[in-house]
Order: sequence, then C-alpha cells, then structure tokens
Amino acid sequence: MKLLTWMSTIPLILILTAAATDAGERNDNDKILTQRLADLYELNLPEYEIEVRSNRLGEVDLSSVEFEFEALTRRDPLGLFTVAVNLSDTNGKSRSGQVRFYIHRYQEVLVLLARVRRSHEVSADKIELQRTEITTLKERPLVDLDQLVGKRAARNLRKGAILTSNCLEQIPDIESGREISIVITDGACRIVAGGVALQNGVAGDYIKVKNSSSGKILVARVVDSRAVAIDL
Repeated sequence: MKLLTWMSTIPLILILTAAATDAGERNDNDKILTQRLADLYELNLPEYEIEVRSNRLGEVDLSSVEFEFEALTRRDPLGLFTVAVNLSDTNGKSRSGQVRFYIHRYQEVLVLLARVRRSHEVSADKIELQRTEITTLKERPLVDLDQLVGKRAARNLRKGAILTSNCLEQIPDIESGREISIVITDGACRIVAGGVALQNGVAGDYIKVKNSSSGKILVARVVDSRAVAIDL
C-alpha cells in the first residue's frame, strides 16, 4: 500500500517540477525582454517599471537565440505597449510572436496633503514631494516649490492630487470688480479717470474696464495693481 502511494506521488512531483521549471524560464525570459526594451528606448529603470502582460513567443529560451523588437505603434513607450519579437536560432530558423508590456513611469512630484479651494494660494505646508506613478498623467507635473511662486489654484484641488501646470494660474495684479485708475494718454495730454476692472489681468494684459463716470466699456492695458493705461 505504501509502495502504491509512493508511486502515485511520482507523477505529481514530475508535474510540479516541470511547472516550476517553466515558471523559471518565463521569469528569465521576462527579465531579458524587459531589459532589452529598456535598453532600446533608453528607459531609466528606477524611473520606469516594466512588466510583461502577455507573451506569444511560445516555448523558447531567449538566452540562447537572437531576437529583435519591431514596434507596432509610433507612440512613446508608456502604458500598454506591444511589440513583435523576431527570433532566429543557431540553425537559421526564424519565427515571431507578439509581446505586450505595461510600462509604468514614476517621478518625484509635488502632491497635495490637504484640499485647496479655487483662487487660494498653495502654501508649502500643504504639499510634499513624493515618488508617484504618472503613467496616465496628461499634464506636466510640478517638481519644485519655486514653481508655486506667484501662483494660486485655478480650480478646487483635492487632497492627494498631483500638482500640474494646469492646476495653477498666475495671481492677477488686478481682479474683476476692483476699483482702478484709467490713465488715458494722447501725446502730451494725460487724463486719469476712475473705473472698475471687469476682468482679471496681470501686468501687460489687456482687459475690459468700465469708466465709472461715463459707464463706457473700454479695453486697457494693466500697468500694476492700481492702474490701467489706454494709449490713443
């Protein structure tokens, strides 16, 4: 009875051994494929992490054959990325198969530690530099506190959000509704009238203003936080 039990376990041991061997070969092949992809596209591996999602090359030891990649798309290697792998062995036989990768990208970026309301400044105590995945990020992330100088939130920002260039706007020198001086210059003649800004603007911008006396809507150039200019 013990002999039969021992004999019945032999096929199971062989199956498990074969499975472990196959898994080991797959892992070795995956390492070779990811390294080749990283070298080909100059992907810095601390910044990028590459995983093999599917491999249609069949049973092959990539360490013993020559192979090359053929990209199936012209886009940058990021996210899902599929290539054709062309193999050629020592006997001159060749074949190919597709390999699908997923390429993750990470970067040290500014991340919000608390919610920030629209038009409020983002203070240093509300942000932190964190290594974060930016694979699917469509906007340019901010990586330095200096990029926040003179800026404020362009929209409501949630806790945990990655700060990007589109999250912020420049703090205007003049905001809509502010009382300002309208300086009208015509040669040597200079007239100053009271008015109200109808739009936000920074120095150099042209905004709509309203002359408080006449009610007329004018377009003027922002000079500073108190005045706009019109050159006739």
